[in-house]
Amino acid sequence: MSQYGAVGISIAAGLVALYVALRIYLGVTQDPREPPMVENGVPFVTAFLGLRDNGYFLRLRARYPDLPIYTLRPLFQPKLYVVNDPHLISCIQRQHRTFTFQAIADKFSRLICDLSPAAVAVQDREAQAWIDGPMHAPSPSAATFKALGPGRCLDEMNRTMVDSLEKLLEEVVDERQEKSVQLLEWIKEVVTVSTTEGVYGPANPYRDPAVRESYWTYSANIRTMVLGPHAHRFIKPSIQARQHLGDVFEKYYSCGPPENASGLVKQRADWYLGCGFPLRDLANLEAGHGLAILSNTVPTAFWFVLHIFSSPAVLKACRDEVLSHVVHSTDPDGTRVQTLVITTLKTSCPVLVSAFKESTRIHNTGLGARAIPHDHMLDGKYLLRRGTTLLMPATVQHLSPSLWGPNAHAYQHDRFALQSNSHLSPHPRPNPISYRAFGGGATLCPGRHFATTEILALAAMLMLRFEIEPEDANGEGWTIPSTWKAGMTDVTPSPDFDIGVRIRRRGMDVRVRVVVEFEMGAQFPKSVHDSSHGAALDTYG
Repeated sequence: MSQYGAVGISIAAGLVALYVALRIYLGVTQDPREPPMVENGVPFVTAFLGLRDNGYFLRLRARYPDLPIYTLRPLFQPKLYVVNDPHLISCIQRQHRTFTFQAIADKFSRLICDLSPAAVAVQDREAQAWIDGPMHAPSPSAATFKALGPGRCLDEMNRTMVDSLEKLLEEVVDERQEKSVQLLEWIKEVVTVSTTEGVYGPANPYRDPAVRESYWTYSANIRTMVLGPHAHRFIKPSIQARQHLGDVFEKYYSCGPPENASGLVKQRADWYLGCGFPLRDLANLEAGHGLAILSNTVPTAFWFVLHIFSSPAVLKACRDEVLSHVVHSTDPDGTRVQTLVITTLKTSCPVLVSAFKESTRIHNTGLGARAIPHDHMLDGKYLLRRGTTLLMPATVQHLSPSLWGPNAHAYQHDRFALQSNSHLSPHPRPNPISYRAFGGGATLCPGRHFATTEILALAAMLMLRFEIEPEDANGEGWTIPSTWKAGMTDVTPSPDFDIGVRIRRRGMDVRVRVVVEFEMGAQFPKSVHDSSHGAALDTYG
């Protein structure tokens, strides 16, 4: 036998021995009461590689349709328990301290916001105080977002945001002209400015284009940033952008939050500074706050606008419904005005709301991650070990034919409108827990009302005033982009490529005045976002 043959045999024998050893290790470190392990063809490696694909959990659901919950053992990560069964999700949501999102949020913020040891100590202290406190006490995350609940603060944010939207859309294109834009980039600009106006007020740092550019440079590499400081050398522009944002917000907060900032900004500053957070850490945390208010809202708005304008039937149905609630009038100077009260979009436009919910159902890929701080027997059947992570992937619920019918993967704009009138629907109404675009239970997205108001208002104003058509050089019409490049952790993936469109004013264009008339935070009827189980982004916006 040649020397090379002997070496080859030795390597093969070593690999076989390693494989056997890893299989044995998997067996002895997995309690038989835990959810069954899957994806162990090559121990640790198969699951690790699979998690790089944002369609992984759908394929696993198809491969193991009878498993309510299963275990993955990926390389370099703790055990992952992945939940498929809506009943188990309901059990988990009722135990928000046993399965805690707070630990996930704190760890994430430390990785992406460059928090100091002093700030980390505050997070740990407040999280422990919450765990040890009374059951009705809000988590630290919930406490810092209370201003986003229905009430005067939310109404004021909505008014400021809608005013900004009106001004931005008034400047889109001159009369009798059209404008060519890249749809995602244009929506990104409009939503970024209007959202941050509502949040930060007249001193809004995002009015500066350099700050907006820094934010999107920073957020582009969050997936690498969460790997830890050792990965920062590969994303230096994003780290520099984070530093710039921290400097900007340190100046913004240097004398306390501006008096004319939103109640949200004031409440967050009061809470963090009152707990002993250093000012620089509050500024760094505010940079990361952009992920909550922008990084999901922008792609959600993009997909919704695209689905409306790419289908004549959807556009007509939604536009006619909105037009039926418009009041036509003339200002003293002779300007014709269409007035739309914003609450009617939520309470009296079921097709529009359904089209929005359907867009989020199709495109939301949130993981619903929870940390497990102590051993727990879930539903009396499954042992979940401390120090592990539990996932409730939205795609598994949102795209299940057993829940949504054989066309579960298709966009059907009136799906939710039909379900609200169940006698008209060809499919049984799914368990409300299975619609998870805004998370669920105690971690129901606190910014869902603000984000949804903005997106519905944007869509309504566009439908009333503009026509949007594809800038189609090949005559192929609209294209719905893929999202294969999206990461596993993207809650609402951005498209793999942008779409060129032409925007022009409608022939009967009349100025739209959107009136934000709320009675202390009027909101969706219960069936739209909430359910008896608390159905529905674990991150705001």
